[in-house]
Amino acid sequence: MPNPWFHVSEEPSTGEPGSTGEPGSSTTGEFGSSAGSASAETTGAPGSGGEGGEPPGTTDTGEPGTTTDTDTTTGTSEGGDGMCHDVCGTPDCGECPGDAMVPFDNFSIDPREVNNASYQQFVATNPDPSQQGPACAWNDSYAPLEWVGDGSMPVVNVDWCDAKAYCRWAGKRLCGAIDGGGPTPLLQAFKPGVDQWHHACTNGGLLPFPYGLAYNPTACNVHDFDPNKDAVTPTGSIPTCEAPVSGLFDMSGNVWELTDICEGDGPDDRCIRRGGSYFSIASDLGCYIKSMKSRKDVYAYVGFRCCSQ
Repeated sequence: MPNPWFHVSEEPSTGEPGSTGEPGSSTTGEFGSSAGSASAETTGAPGSGGEGGEPPGTTDTGEPGTTTDTDTTTGTSEGGDGMCHDVCGTPDCGECPGDAMVPFDNFSIDPREVNNASYQQFVATNPDPSQQGPACAWNDSYAPLEWVGDGSMPVVNVDWCDAKAYCRWAGKRLCGAIDGGGPTPLLQAFKPGVDQWHHACTNGGLLPFPYGLAYNPTACNVHDFDPNKDAVTPTGSIPTCEAPVSGLFDMSGNVWELTDICEGDGPDDRCIRRGGSYFSIASDLGCYIKSMKSRKDVYAYVGFRCCSQ
């Protein structure tokens, strides 16, 4: 008999602003304003810019006010234009982020969600937007709508194209198909052995939740973890959310994660995000949840991680 947990929910029933577990409003936190804090102050309750968590129409493209101890300076080669046209570790493209990836049989995945410090390294190189493919030709800036929390917090307020560009710069890719290095076909998004993120979350199809066969309300940073808090935490900071293999954190909760599984190539075409967030409830937190949002959308509770080429 099929495991009843292994179904595909077409859209989370809650987990969005205005539903059960909606975060309370809080003050804006600038990157670097609360170094070492165990939680981030958000940019306001998700969804404060409109239904479905849409951000306000104005965009703050300013860089965070502080830098990390990692050298993020951008060298300009003689005759260069001061932009990064390649991957990290090459001229004008800065140093590469340091986290070692977690290996599976045919691919590797980032151990945690990309944090503000690593994403700032990318933005500081002045990456060339013209190197994006047709699906992202409209995207002219990689800066987050707003930085939330200090360098240890997951980067949020970035769109699908920003996430894809960061992963390329890091010498990786936005998690997609295991074979072939491209996007996962939409109808195969929940097949272990086919999709990188799903394979990692389920440990090859063995688990409906990264930590086991049943929902654990206190394993990861989700609404039930602390109903009075509902706040993002530093990436990889909850030991009980190290699952399903050693060194892999936050595959459930904290922030939703963008993946390379989309229904088309337009800015309004929808792509799958995975894993739920800090205010999601049980029905929205399994490895099988199918939540789709427009490629161009940004939210204060959606981030990403990268996979190997």
